[in-house]
Amino acid sequence: MSMGATVSKESTVELTLPLLQLSPRLLFLPGVVYKTTFKFQEGVNILLRFRDLFDESFSERDDVLGDIARSQKEQQENDYDHIPFLSSNAKKSMGVLREQLEIGGSDDKSLPWIIACLPGFDQSDQDSIATTICQITEVSVVNQDIVLSFEALTRGSLGSKKTISMNEATISVEVDIPFTEVDQTISNKFISTNIDKSLQLLENIKQFLVTYQNDMMNLEDTSTEKNSRLKSAMMILAPLSHLIYATVSSQESTHAYTRLSNQYKSAKKELDTTKNRKTLLKKILKANDVLTSVFPFSMVQKVNVLGAVSSSTERIQTTIDALDFANPLFETYLNVDYVLETWKDFDTKNGKIAANLTRSQLVSNHLKGLRVLIEDIQGTSRRRVNPSQRTRLAPSTNTNPPSQAPKAGESDDENKELRDFINNLSNLKITEDGKRLVTKDFNRMTQMQPSSSEYQLLRTYLEIIMDIPWESKNTVKQQIFDLDKAKETLDHDHYGMDSVKDRILEYLAVLKLHDHIKTSNPKQEDDEIKARAPILLLTGPPGVGKTSLGKSIAKALNKKFQRVSLGGLKDESEIKGHRRTYVGAMPGLLTQALRKSQSFDPVILLDEIDKVVDGSQGPGSRVNGDPSAALLEVLDPEQNSNFSDHYIGFPLDLSRVVFICTSNDMSMISAPLRDRMEVIELNGYNYFEKVEIVKQFLLPKQIKRNGLPMNADSPIVNISDEVIMYIAVNYTREPGIRNLERLIGSICRGKAIEYSSLMSNTQAPGEIPKGYVSKVMVDDLSKYIGIPPELSTGKNMRNDSAISKKYGIVNGLSYNSSGNGSTLVFEMTGIPNSNNTNMITTGRLGDVLTESVKIARTIIRSIFSHNLLQLKDDESITSGDLLKRFDTTQVHMHVPAGAIQKDGPSAGITITLCLLSVMLEKPVPRDLAMTGEITLRGMVLPIGGVHEKLLGAHLTGTVKRVILPRSNRRDVIQDFISNLEANDRGSRDKLLVDLIKEEESLLSNSNKSERIGVFGLPEKWVQNKLGLQVSYVEEFWDVIQIVWSDQVEIDSTKLHELATKEFARL
Repeated sequence: MSMGATVSKESTVELTLPLLQLSPRLLFLPGVVYKTTFKFQEGVNILLRFRDLFDESFSERDDVLGDIARSQKEQQENDYDHIPFLSSNAKKSMGVLREQLEIGGSDDKSLPWIIACLPGFDQSDQDSIATTICQITEVSVVNQDIVLSFEALTRGSLGSKKTISMNEATISVEVDIPFTEVDQTISNKFISTNIDKSLQLLENIKQFLVTYQNDMMNLEDTSTEKNSRLKSAMMILAPLSHLIYATVSSQESTHAYTRLSNQYKSAKKELDTTKNRKTLLKKILKANDVLTSVFPFSMVQKVNVLGAVSSSTERIQTTIDALDFANPLFETYLNVDYVLETWKDFDTKNGKIAANLTRSQLVSNHLKGLRVLIEDIQGTSRRRVNPSQRTRLAPSTNTNPPSQAPKAGESDDENKELRDFINNLSNLKITEDGKRLVTKDFNRMTQMQPSSSEYQLLRTYLEIIMDIPWESKNTVKQQIFDLDKAKETLDHDHYGMDSVKDRILEYLAVLKLHDHIKTSNPKQEDDEIKARAPILLLTGPPGVGKTSLGKSIAKALNKKFQRVSLGGLKDESEIKGHRRTYVGAMPGLLTQALRKSQSFDPVILLDEIDKVVDGSQGPGSRVNGDPSAALLEVLDPEQNSNFSDHYIGFPLDLSRVVFICTSNDMSMISAPLRDRMEVIELNGYNYFEKVEIVKQFLLPKQIKRNGLPMNADSPIVNISDEVIMYIAVNYTREPGIRNLERLIGSICRGKAIEYSSLMSNTQAPGEIPKGYVSKVMVDDLSKYIGIPPELSTGKNMRNDSAISKKYGIVNGLSYNSSGNGSTLVFEMTGIPNSNNTNMITTGRLGDVLTESVKIARTIIRSIFSHNLLQLKDDESITSGDLLKRFDTTQVHMHVPAGAIQKDGPSAGITITLCLLSVMLEKPVPRDLAMTGEITLRGMVLPIGGVHEKLLGAHLTGTVKRVILPRSNRRDVIQDFISNLEANDRGSRDKLLVDLIKEEESLLSNSNKSERIGVFGLPEKWVQNKLGLQVSYVEEFWDVIQIVWSDQVEIDSTKLHELATKEFARL
């Protein structure tokens, strides 16, 4: 091709390019970026060859190129007469080559300088001289030397008769792989041979690395079997094994071998199916070049691969020849089994004494050889080592080839930061043992070759140690304690949750007081005025804001925040770190959290701590230790000031870290771990709270997130309290607000469609388009969020049935696994059957609930057998008649929603009343619901989830009265106090004190009617807020009195006689 052409269909093009002779034994192969170090002036001279390509922007650069450009302007041109300019042909050739190879683009910031690099190897006996066409991509200064990055683009060749002493030469440059007629008919078997032998070499390297590392460990382990240690010694003593290991064991090399293996395997799969033979050949030849570059082939073999330009077939054959040399190195020359066998045969052939003499001579000769090598090393070190070019590989942006670690003497600049850290250890708050360990490891590292794997492990360790935010001994951290601002931050981010907010404000107040004491008495010991950071456990149902609350706490405390997810954690090392002897060892999650936060007093959220797999869950879970046991040290204020991370190797102080743990089920946390945390229960939001959360938080957030304007005169999406309540009740029924936020987001997206469809191009920002309706009505919800899933749930559970009686149906109150409350209907029916009176139960009832059924049967039968009941409205029915009916009736109890598991003792009075209703054939009012555990003596015990159960009763719309155990009045009081809208905390606290005194007075009152008939401020609040009348009971007879006070009475005479007999028996 002539210089005037711009496009060529041929594989080569004749170009005039500048030349650079590389140092001896230095050679570049295409597909790799080589970072090469030059003496400063030599590097400047290379760059000045391109000085007429410098534009005005070069003078403004702040790097070495800018310095050269500025000095060029300041000095006379004749100062550079000895450095030739580029010819016009060379400038054109660079442009043509960049076009041919499709290098760069509009956004390419690399230097457009191309140069032909001649290998540092004598090619005088070759028909043509091989060259590598490179682009200079980066220039930097390191330790008074200039480092040039050469990206090897392609190969070229010079005619043998042409001199290479000139500064430029006409070179035949390869712009595409050669694809001759011979290449078009190349057999799959021939290509497959190249692939198979390359994969064989890569596998040999992999196995060799494992064997060599195991042999090193066997030498150090005296417990290893004798023959194994001998075999390992033979491997280590072989110079070839160590030389190969030193060149192939770096991390960059192993990564490169892995990538090459994947490329060859991919080509193997394509071999029989591809129709584009040229593309496949290009892929294989590219991999061959990289493999030849990174494996220590001889210079002759590398030059032969570089110089194979006539055809692809020739290049593949040259690579196969090199592979035929490399594979036997591992399979034959490094096979020490033969050496070990010969070593042991000395005893058989010559006898023990002669054999030992022969072995001694062998060792002596080996030592003599080692002495020669040592003298060579000492002689080299005594000589002034200042090579003009030192090269290492670096990743290419196109092919991602490997990079070699810097050679000895190049790591000083890289180690400077580590060295400064070591020198500053005495000023840091690190234990003396830690300082000694870190210093020792740094000194060990500086004595190693950077190419060794041990060097990389030590460097990684020291960099991690350096990255931990150690505090200086003389540093005094200033803290600002603004309680009002902290409270404002917490209130701004979360609605309610007063218990958590109060605890954080208490911690801030304590810190403020301790800071005041320390300021007023600086000589006082730190330990005496040290405030312990709280360790909180936020437990509650999903979606109530436990995780987001952790971020708000960090914001309020002005601390860094880190979240550590513990869900599914089953390895102790994730907490305490891996020991450094393991491959891929890393510090634990907590140490990494300190590194990321760059602080020793952050807020660390240990999320889902109840999902940690602890050792109590079976022997299989103890294989990797017990992570829950490892957390004991972390969450113990007495121990975490000396937390031990196995990877770090010396103690870390976690005492100032604010740990906040979250869980959904506190029962899943082991007792010792739970005991170390301050438990704060977060109940689900009631529906009134959800209305406020939507108005104050969720709706503005979703309006902004969905691109709707926030600065409109009127709300761009207007959702009334009634509509929000309807969504919460009929669409979500969850303890948290996750699904509710999704639904609000769906409504906002629907409004965004309406808004954007009516918006004109000339509309001002924030202006509401004509025809847009911002108000969302209940009737609009189906359009935005579909049909309510909870619309008809439970609405018809109490409706009359044509095939059953009205009695035997009672409303219970349940606390669901989702964290919310609801009513649970208990149904019973009696069938005359004198042969089988066992009670049938259905509805997926748990063991505890089934036991409540047995207790109910015993209580009712006891009442009838002792003739304790009298019917006011039908005196003809006696207790004997009721007992007979009880003994001849088979009762079937069913609890609807049979797919849901139900359990717990709180339905005790409900089941007992339901059974009594069947026996008396008296219905229970439909507007009444109840909850309470019952004992065999008929006493009613307290239950949990009162807050959620009252809310669930309110949401039915039909329940107007509820029966609670008298002991649960404390929950009603707490609910009342928590929902007061008083900003004055003192007034609220005073009211709580008054209510506690009132409760204490009532409980000490011997008058039962006054104890259970109390109707104070908490009960009035429940009636006004939820529309529920609360009645309290202490025993089952109180339940009967509330339900059928005008129909059933207790026979006090019989009851007195029964009590007298019992007293006499005792």
